[in-house]
Amino acid sequence: MKALLLTATAFASLASGIAILPPSPYKVPHAPDPATMWRVSLYQAAASSLVEQAARDTFTAQIYKIWRVPMNDPCGLKCYTPSAELLVHECAARLAPYVQAHEEKTASDAVEMLKTLSRATEPPVPADKLTDFINSVMDQLATLGFRNGVDAGLV
Repeated sequence: MKALLLTATAFASLASGIAILPPSPYKVPHAPDPATMWRVSLYQAAASSLVEQAARDTFTAQIYKIWRVPMNDPCGLKCYTPSAELLVHECAARLAPYVQAHEEKTASDAVEMLKTLSRATEPPVPADKLTDFINSVMDQLATLGFRNGVDAGLV
């Protein structure tokens, strides 16, 4: 009987210990961080700057896949905010082929739309981050055969 009581006490102690453990940091969304929300704003502006619906859908699906965020997650990118490096390089890599595939005026329009949308988002994308992003797109275009940003209509 004493052994049974000790066992019950041990289980109760164990159960109470489990109840006070913090939630696992793995695969659990976190609250949006205001200091990093510009990343989501930049992603949204980049996606919106693509004129064709098919291009927007493909771009969005690729970004969600890279960030390993289920597209049906209600919290989405706001709770799984990626690193700045991932955002800049991966978004630029996905955006560059679209810009390359269109004539210069369309590419220039897409970049102007990106600039406008980035300033209008809440929170707005910081100017230096937007410049880094556009420079990264230009670098990607250079690897695709454009001589410089002027060829792509980005300047």
